[in-house]
Amino acid sequence: MDWCVFRDSAGGYAVKFLIGVLGMATLGAMLCSGSEVFGYTGQDTTITSGGFVDTQFLIVSNTVDNLGVPEGGTGSPPFDAYVVDPSSVLANGYVINPGGTGALWDGPQADQTIGYPGPVSGFCCAGETTYSVLVNLTGFNLATTTLELVLAADDVVGVGLNGNTVFLGSGPMFNFATTVGPFSVSGDSLNSGVNFLNFVVSNYGGGPTGLDAFFEFDDGIPEPQTFTLMGLGLAGIAALRLRRRRAA
Repeated sequence: MDWCVFRDSAGGYAVKFLIGVLGMATLGAMLCSGSEVFGYTGQDTTITSGGFVDTQFLIVSNTVDNLGVPEGGTGSPPFDAYVVDPSSVLANGYVINPGGTGALWDGPQADQTIGYPGPVSGFCCAGETTYSVLVNLTGFNLATTTLELVLAADDVVGVGLNGNTVFLGSGPMFNFATTVGPFSVSGDSLNSGVNFLNFVVSNYGGGPTGLDAFFEFDDGIPEPQTFTLMGLGLAGIAALRLRRRRAA
C-alpha cells in the first residue's frame, strides 16, 4: 500500500491511501508526487500551565508590547508559541481554520484577553513577532523543490526561507486565508537537511495577534516505491490482457 498527501476538491488537505494492485498501482503512481513534507501551526502540541504549546513553532524574535514587556513574557527569545485559546479574543474574533488546512492559530500567549503583568484587556501584543519552524529536506531534489503556503495573520505576515524573503503580505489578513504558490525555491539557499522557515507577523495597533499557517515542500520527483508500483501496475494490466486473450 502506498500513500500521499493530496488536496481535495474543497481545497483542504488530507492523506490518501492507495492500494498497489494491478491497475491501482499505476493510478497510485500518477496521483502521488515525489518527496513531500508539510506542516502547520498547532499540528503538534503539549499542555503546560500556560496552555497548549506548539512543539514545532518557536517565537525566535519580537519587539516590545504596549506594556513595555517583551512579548511572550520576561527574558530573551526563544519563547514558546501557544495555541490560542478558543475562548479568548483572538479565536472569537477571527475565522477558525480559514484555509481549510487544519491549522490552528498560534500566538505569544494562549489567552489574549490579558496582558502583562495583569489583566489589561487588548494590550497583549503590539509590534512584530517571528515564528520559526525547522524543515528537514533530506533526500529532496533541491533543484526542483517548490513551496506552497496557506496563510492568515493579525495583522500581516511575511515569510522567509533561510534568510531569503519568499512572501510579503499586505493589509490585514486575519479574516481570510491567502494561498501562495506553489513556487520554486531552488534559488533560496536550500539545504539538503535542516532549513529555517520564518513567519514574521506585524501587529500594528496592539491587541490580539497570531499566525495561522500551512506549508508544503514538494520536489515533484517520484519516489522509488512509486516506480515499483508503476511496474507492478503495468505488469498486472499486461497479465490481465494476456489472460483475456487466452480465454477468447
